[in-house]
Amino acid sequence: MAALRASDVVGRVGGDEFIIILPNTDAPADASRVAEKLRAAIAEPARFSSVGPLRMSASIGIAWYPDDGTDLGQLIRHADGAMYQEKRRHGRIAPRSSRGYEETDGG
Repeated sequence: MAALRASDVVGRVGGDEFIIILPNTDAPADASRVAEKLRAAIAEPARFSSVGPLRMSASIGIAWYPDDGTDLGQLIRHADGAMYQEKRRHGRIAPRSSRGYEETDGG
């Protein structure tokens, strides 16, 4: 996926939840830009000849090390909380769960 670098790590947590680790990322805003690129890539319709286009979306929560946690469990909990907050907002990115769920306009 063009939104990610070769050094980024993607893992499936379970069901439809994934974790993406962005090593060597300098600022939370960089992670938000990656989230926006991922959302745009996922939103591109998948085309199937038998059923037509399939449209998807994603809810994305971001946790920033070490501000949001110093171990994987804490970081996952913060990102998960941010993701569920975003789901309640219907499509907004919630960049940092421990900082009041800051909003971006996605643009």
